[in-house]
Amino acid sequence: FDDALNFYMQALEMNKEIYADSYKANKKIYEAIQVICEKKGDYEKALEYLNKYYDYENQEKIEENPDLFFKMGFYHEKLGKYEEAISNFKKANELYETSSNELNNNLGKIDCVHMIGVCYFKLNKLQRAHENLIRAYEQRKNLLPQEDPSMIESTRMLATYFEKTGDYLQANKLRLSIHQIYLDIY
Repeated sequence: FDDALNFYMQALEMNKEIYADSYKANKKIYEAIQVICEKKGDYEKALEYLNKYYDYENQEKIEENPDLFFKMGFYHEKLGKYEEAISNFKKANELYETSSNELNNNLGKIDCVHMIGVCYFKLNKLQRAHENLIRAYEQRKNLLPQEDPSMIESTRMLATYFEKTGDYLQANKLRLSIHQIYLDIY
């Protein structure tokens, strides 16, 4: 990752020298740097380059882009900035409402609800965490096969919630259902 990151940083410097307006070239480079930083786990820098990438977009398009707000929420969650993450996930959720692709709309909304639940869990706001986690779990259960990775993640997170609240019976039922999925797959 470091070699690729160095390569793209050099490309940015070269673009400054070659182009008076390096809009298109830099946009793709910012996107590549953002992805590399995410893969490295450097979420602060990934967020910085995500913002640089979208600085080039029309401001109206930014306000209409649920994926941008979801990604920003993801990075804030990884950085432990849970309130900011919740705000971004809520904005993404609102924007997914108007998405023209119904399947992506539904999956995006469910992912937002799940991540809002995760953030509330990490803030120890357990009632709000439960409301969102159970909503995401039920929606995924109605839409996805049980072996889908996001369905497994919803089940795992809900089990973690029940463990934290002392409902070990419910937590164990959910964990056993995950175990059964893996047995069925493999």
